[in-house]
Formats: sequence, structure tokens, C-alpha cells
Amino acid sequence: MRRSLAVLDVLVVVLLGAAMAIAWTGGGRFELLGVPVSARSWPRALLAALLLFAATHALPALRGRAADLVRRLAVLTTAALIVAALGVTAAYIIHACGGLDSHGYVAFSALLSQGRLARPMPDLSWLPVPRVEEIASPLGFMPSPDGSALVPVFSPGAPLLMAAARLMAGADAVFWVSWICQAALVGVVFLLARHRYGTLTAGLAAALMAAHPVAAAYAMQAMSDVPATLATVLAVYWMCGRSNPQPVLAGLAGSLAVLARPPLLLALAVLGVLTLRRTPRAALTMGAFVMPGVLWLMWTQYVLYGNPLVSGIGTASTLFTIAAVPHNVVAHGKWFLIVDTPLSVPALWLGWRSDRWFATVAASTAAAVALPYAFFAGLFDDWEMLRFLLPGLALLVPIAAEGVATLLRRLPSPAAQQWSVVALSLVALLASGRWLDSHGVLALPVLEAKYPRAAERIAGRAPEDAVVFASLHSGSINYYSGRLTLRWDALPSDRLAETVAAAGQRGMPVYAVLEGYEMPQFERRFAGQLGSRVTFEPVDRVLTTYIAELRVR
Repeated sequence: MRRSLAVLDVLVVVLLGAAMAIAWTGGGRFELLGVPVSARSWPRALLAALLLFAATHALPALRGRAADLVRRLAVLTTAALIVAALGVTAAYIIHACGGLDSHGYVAFSALLSQGRLARPMPDLSWLPVPRVEEIASPLGFMPSPDGSALVPVFSPGAPLLMAAARLMAGADAVFWVSWICQAALVGVVFLLARHRYGTLTAGLAAALMAAHPVAAAYAMQAMSDVPATLATVLAVYWMCGRSNPQPVLAGLAGSLAVLARPPLLLALAVLGVLTLRRTPRAALTMGAFVMPGVLWLMWTQYVLYGNPLVSGIGTASTLFTIAAVPHNVVAHGKWFLIVDTPLSVPALWLGWRSDRWFATVAASTAAAVALPYAFFAGLFDDWEMLRFLLPGLALLVPIAAEGVATLLRRLPSPAAQQWSVVALSLVALLASGRWLDSHGVLALPVLEAKYPRAAERIAGRAPEDAVVFASLHSGSINYYSGRLTLRWDALPSDRLAETVAAAGQRGMPVYAVLEGYEMPQFERRFAGQLGSRVTFEPVDRVLTTYIAELRVR
């Protein structure tokens, strides 16, 4: 009987969550197990959820337990809000790779799915320019040390997950990996909070995690931030979030975290040291099972870059500097208070008092996540810089939720406590949606569609042996169309005409794919040759992307 009620409750949550998601997104058509489904009417889904809830919970109400009914409805409503949040995120997943990050990860996953780490350097002997390897390296790739191959610049953790998804469900599955990791992250945060603090805190923690704008924004994109966060939180959960630690699983999760983002090794070391006193054997076992990831990463870096301690994005001396600390500390602190709200500070304090050992472990691990980025030399000041801190921020969510729950437990009835969780969850989710909308994140699926669409236009217009000058589109044109791309921003400014002429002698037509903001940069770089020696004829446009054909006069 209980199992049947649980199944019906899940159906209530799904219907109620679907109603909320449809109300936010407007709904649409999709396939469910190969069957086309139309979901456009949120009132129908809401009515079905309420009728099903009433039918399955009417008897307790008739027996005089109306308070239990009200509390149960609040619990299911909280769960439905979380389902709705994940559903909305799924509706905005970007099914396109382009630019630096997403192309780098997706193209690397394609190589891994073929059992390769690199791809051969194309024949560029005809190019009349120096540094041909750099010119032929699309965003997300670089020349191998010996110049014989193009190698990815990013760590292999997220591409490994994407490669597995690609092999199991096809090429488009790579774009679902981050979202699946977000859904799993919400579940793990719920379990972690329930074990350490109870169900009231767990529901609020899961809702706050689903609502976190940084996690939601990067769950929509084919990047490593959410997978790295999930792996880190799993390691903490399996070490501290259960009555019996699971150090082998924690170590394997830690291996994935290091493969996805190498600086997380520091956070895992802190986690191991802090748990060493309570569970020395478990801590040492976890450390042993983190090592395969570390060794695999070092082997990969040796194969790709010729040095096990050098990554594709640079060495430690070039990536980190003490001079960046003042700027980074201020910027990260500012955006933490803005995005996570100033209320999180007293909530964290109250939550720390409830379980000081776990809060100390989580906060110390979070600090270790943030520490390397205090020295990060790539200075910028934007809310999205919090993505580097996301594995640590996710660990703070259960503590902050417990801080709020300690106040809610003063309310006179369990029903009032649960409905307060509903209210807070709704406010957090609406605020997150408004933030993402106002910062252009929800417009990205439409804007990012320019990458495959521009490649499709090139594939339909240019023969297979065509040459395409590109920078931002250098990876996506090659990935989607298979055409040879050359980085115009790496081409010497006085060699454009010679390069176009050399391609013409081989019967290879030359095109350029430029973003609107790249047009004036392209014109300035080759100002001495455009018009006088090389014609630049726009032939197509996709959103903000221009396609032009180049010929020698």
C-alpha cells in the first residue's frame, strides 16, 4: 500500500511540476519514449495533479487528519517546484557547440568516443606563412609539441562523461550531460542535508540548489562546471553524509573531480585531512582511490603536452600570481553576496551551530575550492566567475538551509514549517529565473544556434575542400561541416592575399565566417589588402554571423 501511494505521489509531483514548468516556458512539443507529446496547457496539468492528490489522500482527511494532508501537500509542492526548476532548465539547454569552451569539450568528447586523444594536423604545406600549426588550431585546441597533431586544451573529465553519453545515445546526448549532473547534484544535496539535518532542511536545500543561478546557467551548457561540482559533492557525501563512509566511492568521485578540474585536488586533500582523525582508514582509502584520476591526468598531459605537470591552458606560473589576489578576493566576495544574497551569511552561521563538525568540513573544503582562484591571473569581474567556486558553494547550501530551518522550526505546526519552505523555495526559484533572464542566459539557446546554422550554410555553399577563415567559429565550422578552418586572428596581417592566392591555385575556394563584432577587427587587421588585393563579398548571414567569399583581384 505504501509503495502504491509513493508511486502516486511521484505522479502528483511530476504533474504539478509540469504545470509550473509549462506556465513559465509556455510549453511545447516533445517525444516521450518515441511518442509525440504536446504540453501546452498548465491548468490541465495542475487540475490533474490536484485531483490525483485528493483521490489518494482523501481517506486520511476524512479520518480527521487534515493537518497531515496539508503538510503532505506542502512536501509534494516543494518537490514539484524542484521538478519544475529542472524542467525549465532542460527547456533552455543549448544544443550547439561553438566558441572556446563548448567546442573544446564537445570536440574532445568526439575524439575520446573514437579512442583517441588528438587528431592529425591537416596538410598545410601549401600555406605561404610561418606558424601554420597555430593558424590551423581551432578554439579549444592547440598544436602538439612536435606539431604533428591538434590536441585539446581542456582536462578530460567532462569530455569523458560526454563521450559515454555520445556512445550510449548519440551525438546530441553530449548537451544533456551537464543537466543530468545538475539533477543528480540536487538529489545528492537533498540526501546530504537529510542525513545531517533532517527532512525539513533537505527539501529547502534541494530547492536552493535547483534555484542557484550559476548551477542552472551552466547546466544548460556543455561545460565542466556542473560535472565537477557533482563529483566534489559526491566525494563529501560518501565521506561525511552517511552513517557509514564509502571511501572507495568517494575516491572515485574525487578522481572524476580532478580529471574535470585539476585544482580540486586541493579541496580533496583538505577533505581527506579533516576526516583522517575520525575515520583514518576511510580517509586513506579515499586518497588511494583519488590517485588513479591524478595519474591518468598526468599521463594525459604528458601525451598531449609533453609534460605531466603542464595543462593545455598553461603552467602554474602563468595561470596564478599573487598580484591577482586583491582583485579576485574583492570580486568573488562581491558576487557571492549579490548572487547568493547577504542573508546567506547569517544563515551559514546558524547552520554551522547545528552540526559544527560537518559544517567545518564543508566550509573548509569550500575554502580550498576557492583558494586557487584567489591567485588566478585571468582577471575579470562578472557574476559568472562564481562558476569556478561552484563546487564549494554547493557544499554551503545544506548549511545555509539548516540555518533557515532552525528558525522555521519555531513555527507552531509542521504544516506551517513545510509551507514556509514552499514559500522560500518559490521566491528563490523566481529570483533565479529573473536573474537568468535579465542577464541574457535564457536567450542563449537561440543565440548559440548560430554556430551549427552557419556551418550548415557553409556546408551547403562551399565544396568539401574549401578553406574557411574564422576565429569564434573556427571550431564549430570544422566540427559541423568538416571544412578546413584557419584562424584569421593568427594569420600575419600582410599574408592574406598570398594565402587566398595559394588556396586558389589548388582549386580551394576561400570563405570567412565572422561575428558582427569581428568584422571591424578583420578589416583593421587586413586593411592594406582588403579591396586593393583581396575582394570581400558578403554572401550570407545567420543572426549576428556574416559569411563572405574572398578572392584575389
